[in-house]
Amino acid sequence: MDVPSERILRDLWVLKYHHETIHERLLRVKNMGIDNLNPWMVRCSEDILNRYIAHTKLVKISDYMKKHMKSLTHILYYFRFITISQETKTILGESDSKQTYLASRLNVSVENVQEMCFKIPALKTIRVTKVA
Repeated sequence: MDVPSERILRDLWVLKYHHETIHERLLRVKNMGIDNLNPWMVRCSEDILNRYIAHTKLVKISDYMKKHMKSLTHILYYFRFITISQETKTILGESDSKQTYLASRLNVSVENVQEMCFKIPALKTIRVTKVA
């Protein structure tokens, strides 16, 4: 069942169990995604075995995330940017720029919006999706 003989020699108590019990337990552990089988898995309680399996699965997920998170983060930022730019185009519609959109939204002239942008530079970088 792929348990190294050195491990069995270090834990001979496992040989007290019936061979079908040993096979069933190790098969169940292997089916749960654990590749590193140990003799203690046969003789430990269900609670301890379940905690070990849960911990091992969390470690595998954590390792995968650490390995691939940088590329996943880049992909998420890319999709977020695409979504925002599509929303911006939809909201702007016929307007040529953010300033003309703000002017029509605030019911003021484009010159007034340009003056506000001069006084408050943050208005130049405002997201149209947040104003809508």
